[in-house]
Amino acid sequence: MRRKAEHEASLFNGTEHEDLANLAPTRRTKRQKDLFANKQPQSQTKHDILAYYLKPWITIISRHFKKAAYVDGFAGPGACDSGEACSPVLAAQILSEHGGGIEIHLFAIEKRQEIFRRLIENLDPFRNRLRIEAICDSFRSALPRVIKAIATGVPSFFFIDPYGYKDVRFDDIESILRLGHSEVLVHFPYNGIIRGLGVPAVHDTIDHYYGQANVARTLGKATPEEKKDLVVTKFEEGFRRLGCYTRSFEINMPWADRPYFYMVYMTREPIGYIIMNDLWMKLEKEREELQSGGTISLFGIESLNATQETLMDFLTSLFAGRTVRRKAAIATALMHHRSTETEVEKALAALAVEGRVKVQSAQKRQHDLCTFR
Repeated sequence: MRRKAEHEASLFNGTEHEDLANLAPTRRTKRQKDLFANKQPQSQTKHDILAYYLKPWITIISRHFKKAAYVDGFAGPGACDSGEACSPVLAAQILSEHGGGIEIHLFAIEKRQEIFRRLIENLDPFRNRLRIEAICDSFRSALPRVIKAIATGVPSFFFIDPYGYKDVRFDDIESILRLGHSEVLVHFPYNGIIRGLGVPAVHDTIDHYYGQANVARTLGKATPEEKKDLVVTKFEEGFRRLGCYTRSFEINMPWADRPYFYMVYMTREPIGYIIMNDLWMKLEKEREELQSGGTISLFGIESLNATQETLMDFLTSLFAGRTVRRKAAIATALMHHRSTETEVEKALAALAVEGRVKVQSAQKRQHDLCTFR
């Protein structure tokens, strides 16, 4: 029984592939070669979300700041054998093209030596436009010095895409979110977590990932239907308690209509959250149109589910007697209802007409204040 438990733990130790982190640095197994041969549909989906957000992010940042930082926590080789750009090269392309001439510091972390050498080669063409720092180390080990290198107040975006959950802890992401103007997009391995809940040997690892004691045991007792929502919402709840806005994006399995993993976005910046939310709704609409035309989409289909009356009631009940920034009110409404910034603005306008909210305009619209009756 002990040998069986150890075998199960090795299978469910947080990796969705074989444990690539423990491969000999000078050899590539067939599985590793396949992983980086061509971009898989699920990787393309993750990169679509990253690219959709990075373009407006750096465009806006370049108008208001002189510096910015992008961090790829699990960078890989930078490009597939086929030549397709992976996350660090994709980010370098977008940041160098839309950065508006500001100083951009790109950190790429990769601990596997052979893959790290390829990463350096693939990032070299961007060194004349970006300040590139490639680090051959584990994410958890490199993170403290990366955070230290990012000056206080410099906007930063972290893309965290590990092979499961054992190489990232809640505390790691919490330390990132303490930075001013920081935003995080993390791969949440839903399928791996579901499997791991049935293996007591990895429960401590799952608890560290969530930052909550005994969460694995609690989730393990839930019904299969309850787990579908609880597994990801419990993860988000930890960051919401820190005062963060969070948004999870469901990505389905290529071979089945059920969740494979989620991409979870988190920040303390309401404007960033609003942009990410609206971009997701736009991207999902495009995917839904493709799907209706016979093209398969890996995105879990979502739709607007909040009427204007629902948004009005939510805002007035939550913020009654309080004065909050307009953008914070909008982001909070979007975090609880599937809607868009435009729809929440309409709800605020209707409340203003009814005298249930007073909007105090500031020189910059994002600093407008809303006083709710």
